[in-house]
Amino acid sequence: MFPTAFSTTFGRRRTMLTLAVVGTIPAFAFTHSLVQHSRDRREQLAVDWARQGEQDLRAGRAAQAADEFRTAQQYARDRGEYRLQLAQALIAANRFVEAQAQLLTIWNQTPGDGVVNRELGRIAARDEDVANALRYYHAAIDGAWSGDAAEERRRTRTELAEFLLQRHDTTQAHAELIALVGDLPPDPAAMTDAAALLLKADAGAQAMPLLQKALALDPRNPRALRLAGEAAFDLGDYPTARSDLEAAVAEAPLDARGEQLLDVSTRVLALDPFARRISSRERLRRIVRIYGVARAELERCPAGAQPDLQSQMDTLEPKMTEHDLARDPDLVDQAIALVTNVEASTQAACGPAQGDALALQLVLRQRRSSS
Repeated sequence: MFPTAFSTTFGRRRTMLTLAVVGTIPAFAFTHSLVQHSRDRREQLAVDWARQGEQDLRAGRAAQAADEFRTAQQYARDRGEYRLQLAQALIAANRFVEAQAQLLTIWNQTPGDGVVNRELGRIAARDEDVANALRYYHAAIDGAWSGDAAEERRRTRTELAEFLLQRHDTTQAHAELIALVGDLPPDPAAMTDAAALLLKADAGAQAMPLLQKALALDPRNPRALRLAGEAAFDLGDYPTARSDLEAAVAEAPLDARGEQLLDVSTRVLALDPFARRISSRERLRRIVRIYGVARAELERCPAGAQPDLQSQMDTLEPKMTEHDLARDPDLVDQAIALVTNVEASTQAACGPAQGDALALQLVLRQRRSSS
């Protein structure tokens, strides 16, 4: 009797347990379904808020975009998926301290990320923190990028060079630009952009061959021609400067600086008595002319006038003719020496000259450097 009763009781309990377990499965499935639905809903809300943030950021509503990216991050359970977009929106909203905190959080997890390092470099540059700007920009250049990594690295190095030029650190900027030039694609626009920065860094000697390459690919590029004219001017090659600037203006109007360079180059070539391949008569005519330019500059700039220079000019004035100069070679040397002394005196006392006076300064400077 006892074994039979026990078996019956045990069977009933097993049946009840089985029914309980079987009954629980739908409940678990239902609960899992609810959890999964909630998770999916949160993920969708994160995507929707992020999409709205992107739209507002493109539309210039940076503060609103930052709030939307922050909400997206919350719906994504703070996994950091939208932290970079949040930081970029905060930067656009001029909330740099908050942006830096977000970026540093990402940096601690992925210190080699190119985008994050560049954004940190930009903030450091804005704060005039040169050491950290160099640190983060260089980390970005050496870092990991998605997409066109080579182009992003060039863009980053260009930004760094521009920052250094704004600080008038031409030495460091020059070093960055030399590295940039070595990594340029065969693209005239990229070459021209780099050459423009080299000119700002007082590196016309490096800019000129780069511009020649650009012009070999695009001979009528007005910007490359304009910059080639400036590079030649800075190197004292005034014939090439005028030629390139005239070619540039034939393609598009020059800016004010370009017009000035063309004007001064033309004046230098018309004034220079030391130029090769000019006749003896033309040389004498130019000496008479530069004597007149020096005389006018001495009168324009009384602060630089010295009584002995004024007296010497008065004494030589009657002899400043092509006829007298042709008869007396010593008079030629005397006139040039006096013009040189007057130019140095007026430049020191009265600052930059204009027009023919500036052209005369450049002529005499070139003669001193070549002698």
